[in-house]
Amino acid sequence: MNPLLPWRVAAWALGVVPLALAVKWTLESRLGPNPVEFLEHYTGDWTLRLLLTTLAMTPLRKLTRMSEPIRVRRLLGLWSFAFLCLHFSIYLGFDLGLSVVQLGADLVRRTYITLGFMAWLMFLPLAITSTSA
Repeated sequence: MNPLLPWRVAAWALGVVPLALAVKWTLESRLGPNPVEFLEHYTGDWTLRLLLTTLAMTPLRKLTRMSEPIRVRRLLGLWSFAFLCLHFSIYLGFDLGLSVVQLGADLVRRTYITLGFMAWLMFLPLAITSTSA
């Protein structure tokens, strides 16, 4: 058996399972009294979890002297970016109604939105250049 396979399965599970749960809960109307807020927090939390897991792969490789953690780091990073894009899309689409004017006002007025948007801008070139080639 390929020694990388369990690592790949775990990386895919870390991305697919929370996403599938969010879809399931949405279809079952189990998101609570404020579904948009729930989804924003849920996708934001998973973005951070996946980002921290991605960043932990290098120390894990050094501690275990295994190459597998590094080989799934890109996949975990892309899942983190996917959740970040979903988080931003929910905020832009449902909270702001796709209003770029309102987005600009929120960027100036709310520090946490400014920081989140800056994080998305920093993530963007990393995701674009994370190809298999």
